[in-house]
Amino acid sequence: MLKNKKRLSVGIILVSTLLILGFLPSILNLKVVLNDAEGQTYSSEEKTEEDLSSIIDNLSSAGGIENFKVKSSEATAILIPQTHRYPGSGSSESVNDSAQTAQEQIYEIVSFLFQEAGVGFVMMEGEIYGDIPEEKIKNLSQKIRAKEEFSNHVEKLKPLLENENINPLVVKNFIESSNAFMAEKDREIILEGASYVLKAEGKELTIFGSENKETLQKCTEVVRNYIYLQDRKEQLTSSENLSMASLYRLLSLNSGYYKNTPEEKVSEDISMIAGSCHDPKVIDELNRTKTAFNDLIRPGETDKTSSSYLPKRQDNPYSDIDSVSKINTLMAQSEEEINDWVVETRNREVADNFLKALEEKGLKSGIIQFGAGHKQGLVEELNKRNISVIVITPKEVQEKENDLH
Repeated sequence: MLKNKKRLSVGIILVSTLLILGFLPSILNLKVVLNDAEGQTYSSEEKTEEDLSSIIDNLSSAGGIENFKVKSSEATAILIPQTHRYPGSGSSESVNDSAQTAQEQIYEIVSFLFQEAGVGFVMMEGEIYGDIPEEKIKNLSQKIRAKEEFSNHVEKLKPLLENENINPLVVKNFIESSNAFMAEKDREIILEGASYVLKAEGKELTIFGSENKETLQKCTEVVRNYIYLQDRKEQLTSSENLSMASLYRLLSLNSGYYKNTPEEKVSEDISMIAGSCHDPKVIDELNRTKTAFNDLIRPGETDKTSSSYLPKRQDNPYSDIDSVSKINTLMAQSEEEINDWVVETRNREVADNFLKALEEKGLKSGIIQFGAGHKQGLVEELNKRNISVIVITPKEVQEKENDLH
């Protein structure tokens, strides 16, 4: 029983790490579960541990709130277990439904903590220790503004189209495709990560990396090795022998990812409307709408799946092993290495880095946004460092945890 629990824990954290490192376990059939007011400023007066607990009790987006106090605590960590966008997937794919819901709830939780408790320091999983690159927030902010600009022009265009002699079905299709496109962009944006979105919207959050570069690099090697072993096992036990990228493309085709997208529909609808417009005022607003649309989908900002992140089967160092038994033995060893590096080492380093960052910034409390599978380990490591922990589990993450049990 203990062995099974350990395998489950490794599996959950493996997926959390895969999400950060950019790998795609789904194509290898890994049997794991995904668990890993503008310009506001927050009060410089920090809340006590008791104050924080009292305020947090009012959170409606929390599925569970747990307190892990230590005597004579030096600081308080608010740990938010999270799930992320599935690696290698398009944001519109159904595999990301749960991650979207979780990040939307985390958005509400972090916003609440910022506004009501004055907690504005957030330490993020997958980022190197230190302030996150400004370019990341800048790019996200531009995407948010571009989406709002397009939305505004669509709203201005609607009444103008009603007075034009245009097929009502064409106008109806344009409005529906525009709404679907904007919903897709909202989903794409929130899947970047709730705290990043809040920062990009103008909230005066301090977003800080939690990880050591050398450890993340080692984790990359360890996880890649596990993926190769899993893939080799699939080759030996399956009648199919598709390349990793080809298999993912087939899965994507089956999920409808390559079908006509809202983006393509909007483009087609704008072209159809343009061919029927005669009023200069309508034409001018339609051109503005088209410009806003093109800004939103400009190169580098589109959301698409890329096989460049995938380990290549031709590089698999285990391709000459024909024994499933030997592969299973190597996989067990690899899981131990994952537990050592991906789980335990990272938990220790994140706890160390959190305390270090608070001391550097003169703070007594902060948020840690990290994969759900790390919860128990992080709580233990933080408590060892005399840091009390309040765990706020989003409802969606809590439901997934309940499903596992």
